[in-house]
Amino acid sequence: LSPQKCSICSFKGDRLHACLDCVFIGCWHDQRHALKHFHDTTHTFAMDIVRLALFCFKCGDYVYDLDFETAKTLQEVRVAEKESNLKEPCAKRARYVSWQPNSEEADNISKDSTPLPCSGLRGLFNMGATCFMNAILQTFLTNPLIKNYFMTDKHNNKLCGTAGCMCCEIDNLFQEFHSGEKKPYPPCSFLHAMWLSSKELAGYAEQDAHEFYLAAINKMHSDSKESISEPLNRNGQKCDCIMHKTFGGVFQSRIKCKVCNDVKTKEEPLVEWQLHLRGSPKNDADDMSDKNTLQLCLERYTAEEQIKDYKCDNCNLNYLEEGIPFNKIPASSEACTRRFSCKKLPPVLTFVVERFSREGKTTSKNEAPFEFPEEINMTKWTSLAQEVLEQGGSLDDLPDFKYNLISVVNHEGKINTGHYTVYCKNRDQWFLFDDHAVKLADIDDVLQSKRKAYLCFYIADTLEY
Repeated sequence: LSPQKCSICSFKGDRLHACLDCVFIGCWHDQRHALKHFHDTTHTFAMDIVRLALFCFKCGDYVYDLDFETAKTLQEVRVAEKESNLKEPCAKRARYVSWQPNSEEADNISKDSTPLPCSGLRGLFNMGATCFMNAILQTFLTNPLIKNYFMTDKHNNKLCGTAGCMCCEIDNLFQEFHSGEKKPYPPCSFLHAMWLSSKELAGYAEQDAHEFYLAAINKMHSDSKESISEPLNRNGQKCDCIMHKTFGGVFQSRIKCKVCNDVKTKEEPLVEWQLHLRGSPKNDADDMSDKNTLQLCLERYTAEEQIKDYKCDNCNLNYLEEGIPFNKIPASSEACTRRFSCKKLPPVLTFVVERFSREGKTTSKNEAPFEFPEEINMTKWTSLAQEVLEQGGSLDDLPDFKYNLISVVNHEGKINTGHYTVYCKNRDQWFLFDDHAVKLADIDDVLQSKRKAYLCFYIADTLEY
């Protein structure tokens, strides 16, 4: 019994299923010979030969038995314990020497090997200046949390029935990307649904990837059955839709009066963290004041700043009690400061580099280099850290909030005639997605895109999801 190919079309790839009633092996490719075999023979059950998952054709879904899975796990543990308790052999083990094929063996390997398809990776056809959409879609399709949500059937497009539902469109994309097909996919249905929901993104003009990212989150939020009306309502209740559970955090602004020491805080939902660029795009900014790294941009964003024309409510109350009219109360801007921090970090952080700016009718692009790391510890920029430092504590007393880079959206060229590409990490390997083309990459390629980086996505090391 060879599990390498379909018994009918000889397809070699992902999602091959072995019938449990006979020796037939069928594909789940375009012709779906596994399903055809069921209709011809009524053999109900088949096993995915890669994932070892049991599929029931009558149910149309994978089935799991808790008792069976528990017994299987216990047996695997017993076998592992038994093997670990084996007595040490009398003869000493020979020193390990890695095998290197000779020229003849290397030729045979090259001739007889069949490369396995990389599940979940496909290019997206450009439907006419839609590279901005393709780049963001690839970040969603390779995001582990979003992938887990849709691949575990949390939103089934066949059961939803809502016209123009964006969650259904994403669910359909995941099905297409994990069908075993390697050819680029045309996201026509998704594009049409996006045009209907966001009129500002309709048409074939070049659009902004950042604006599309926000529009997609808002639309999927409104279409999700778990969503509440606002990402963070007045009672502090957070939204349980997949997009806000993935990208949603909480910003905090803190205003302190140096006269009366009164402190006021305000919380706002966070789905992105916008970072301002300094310096000239023509050099690498040796001067630290003009250097742009992710850490320095976060330092500037969370630095304490003076507030202009701000009147402290607590001081105003004292003035009024003394009989001073409200319009005569002096502004205490020099005595009031404001600081921003992150009250709650999301599972996936989205940093937006402010490449584009508008002055009057003129729009310009800043191509100053922006350096970003593969890993970052966000503890320093949390509200908790600010409170601890103000009380004389140390950051060493706080837990680490480490994040790892998973996607980088790049913009090349001019504002109106530029092009978007994206680096995404999938199964510990980096890939470059350029519309229909998908190429292998490495972390050095990703980090070298410092003059093009526009959106950077980081995922938390430890998830409370």
